[in-house]
Amino acid sequence: MRQLWVVLYCLCTLNVFAQYNSFGIHGTQTEYMGDLNDNAVPFYGFKFPKSGIGFSLQQYLSPQFNLVEKLSFDQLKYQNPLKTNGVEASLTSFNVFLKYKFNNDIHLAEDAWLAPFFVLGVGFVQIDSKKSTEPVVSPQKAIVSASALNAAFGGGLTIRLSKGVSIELASTIYQPFNDEWDGLKRSWNNDMYLQHSIGLLFNYRKNGDSDKDGVKDKKDKCPNTPLGTKVDADGCPLSLDDDGDGVLNQNDRCPNTPKGTVVNAYGCAESVAKSVDGDDDGDGVPNSRDLCKHTPPNTRVDYFGCPFDSDSDGDGVPDDRDRCPNTPPGTKVGSNGCPEEADNDRDGLPNSRDRCPDSYGPANNRGCPEVKAEAKKQLEYAVHGIHFETGKFRILPDSYEILDKIVGILGEYPDYTLRMGGHTDDVGSDASNNVLSQKRVDAVKKYFVQKGINSARIEATGYGESKPIATNKTVEGRSQNRRVELDLFLK
Repeated sequence: MRQLWVVLYCLCTLNVFAQYNSFGIHGTQTEYMGDLNDNAVPFYGFKFPKSGIGFSLQQYLSPQFNLVEKLSFDQLKYQNPLKTNGVEASLTSFNVFLKYKFNNDIHLAEDAWLAPFFVLGVGFVQIDSKKSTEPVVSPQKAIVSASALNAAFGGGLTIRLSKGVSIELASTIYQPFNDEWDGLKRSWNNDMYLQHSIGLLFNYRKNGDSDKDGVKDKKDKCPNTPLGTKVDADGCPLSLDDDGDGVLNQNDRCPNTPKGTVVNAYGCAESVAKSVDGDDDGDGVPNSRDLCKHTPPNTRVDYFGCPFDSDSDGDGVPDDRDRCPNTPPGTKVGSNGCPEEADNDRDGLPNSRDRCPDSYGPANNRGCPEVKAEAKKQLEYAVHGIHFETGKFRILPDSYEILDKIVGILGEYPDYTLRMGGHTDDVGSDASNNVLSQKRVDAVKKYFVQKGINSARIEATGYGESKPIATNKTVEGRSQNRRVELDLFLK
């Protein structure tokens, strides 16, 4: 019952902070630091180990910071070496931490698998303590049962196992604003405890791009941007006015008005045709541009004479926002009512500008998936992992394993082309080395083709001895110069 108010406070807090990224469960061990041991920091001196448990919620604030709420149930026991004084305590704490992450795209990549962090927080703790002596004197005397505010600071390491699960290791010093819970009072607020924890973090909020505008959800300040809208770095629509008439593109029905033309609220030139061709329905719009020529009297109409919120072409976009008001029936349109260009892989790039229209990829890589670091390492290893008979172009069997891995990489990235360069040392003539290097890369290309790779995806060039990477005066240097270099690229 003493801890009920702590749990209620935690539940209330959940209603305030609604957007959490991860949930954590932590096992803890706690060490004493206070009057009984002259404030010494034992650090893993678990002579009397007591296990505890903690639960945490984390909210992403920025690449540098997370907001963390943690509820812990800890136990602690300390006995001084003379066995004259000791304390046992149960500690129920709730704290709010500001977490500084080093995987912030400044110190480390945001998706780094190993990420240090610091935390600084405040909260409160319920302390129930009693004296502990050896041998045990029964009954042991209670010291305090009280609540106190506390401050906390610490650090740790996050190890990412997958996109959804991480391990968190942490050590945190807690400073309750109560100096009597260990049974001694020598100075103000100098009794602390050190909590070590290991836990699992479960990330349940995906780092996607729900509105397909090229800006990830966690950085997107306008998460529901209509498909096809140009956005800035924050994911919000760009306020463009291409023809400079003072009407933004998204509201401009005449986006190519000549410079200096007087326009109305829709970006179109004011017409004087009313007096010439008439206004049959009396809505103030001349027949020459009235798309709804039989509007009922006193109906509020847009520039084209149609009632606001009407949809003349039935494309789902009201006429007052439809920049293409005569779209053929059944045409898929964007938020502006104009035909929407197909985007097969839904990566935000239309097929006409997507180098890989059927494979999801970022815009800065022409819409193609980026080559993973592991694949790049395999290509780098293959430089000196492909072996031939001395002075010949027959591939040795010990090369087959690495070649098969390259075949797998080519299968994983079907839109990429493999560029191969063959190189030799300077033993022999230039002409013979040019021929030998070309035959060697041709032999590797033939191996890949026999494994099912389209020959059009492979470029093979022999450079002979013209591009050494080490001296040819030593055995080791000549060995480094005999190589086949591989590189994946997009044409």
